[in-house]
Parts: sequence; C-alpha cells; structure tokens
Amino acid sequence: MASTIEDRKTQLMATVVALGTPKFNVPDIAISDVARRLEAKDPTLVLLDTRTEEERNISTIPGSISKAEFDQASAEEYKDKEIVTFCTVGYLSGAYACELVQRKGFDAARVHNLGEGALLGWTLEGRPLVKPDGSPSTEVHTFMGGLGSLAGDGLTPVFWEDAEAGAKLEAANKHIAEVLGL
Repeated sequence: MASTIEDRKTQLMATVVALGTPKFNVPDIAISDVARRLEAKDPTLVLLDTRTEEERNISTIPGSISKAEFDQASAEEYKDKEIVTFCTVGYLSGAYACELVQRKGFDAARVHNLGEGALLGWTLEGRPLVKPDGSPSTEVHTFMGGLGSLAGDGLTPVFWEDAEAGAKLEAANKHIAEVLGL
C-alpha cells in the first residue's frame, strides 16, 4: 500500500500508463495550470467531468461541468473554449477528449486531458472537492477499490464493487474500440 503522497503519485502515474491512457494522443495539462485558471475564473476554460452522475454526485472539482451538461449544449457554445476533460485517473476522459477531436470536430489544440492522474492527482495535490451543489466533500469516487489507497489525505474513497467496476470498464473499452478504433 502506498503511504506517502509521493509514493501514491508514483503509483497513480504507473496506473495511468498501465491502463494505456497515452494511446489517445491527447495532450495533458498540469493540475497547477488548471487550478490557477479556475482561481482566476478564466472564461476560456471548460473543465469537463466525464464520469457518471453517480461518481460526480460523490464529489467533483469545483468549477467543473458534467458530461451530460456539455453534451446537451451546442458545439458552437464551446468551439472557442479550451476543453479540459477529467475522470478518476484520466483514462476514460482521455478517450472522450480523443472522441471530441476525432469524431465531434473540436480543435485538437483546444482539447486537453487533466494530467498527473486527473481527479486522484488533484486530491494528492491537496486541492478541494465539492458536491455538484458546491458544498465541500470529503469523499472521492475512486471507480474501484484498488484505487482507493491513491486518494489524497483526509478523503474517504467510495467505489463500485470489483465486478461492477470491471463490467463498467469492459463496456467503456468496447465503446472506445467501436468509436475510436483503438
């Protein structure tokens, strides 16, 4: 079990690589850059939480919007914005960012994936999480139990049972193969 923040960051990045996130060829953006732009209320930034509503209801990054909210808007609303996707570790959000460019016509120079381990990396930097209503959250949905030990200090991991998480990941990989050919 990883114990120090640096140990958890190392293990998290190994997980990101092992999942195959780099295959999406979407540039990462540093957590510190996103945090700075959120604090400055940068109107050109759209921080897109690609996780399920169930995961998002546990907690999210302040200032983010849901995938459902993004998908309901017209593409014109976001065409001049920089879109930064994130999920628990960056794998599924990397796939969605790739889909935005390859299938939905977004400018590749304006689409990024939150790097350094995405949401879990955010927590390891000690950055806050909120519920969708903006109230503080001390929980983080880690998708599966094995990722729970990689959450930031003071956070309670919430996750699906292994069989459910495995089925969700299998369905996501099937979608990635069908839509992106990867």
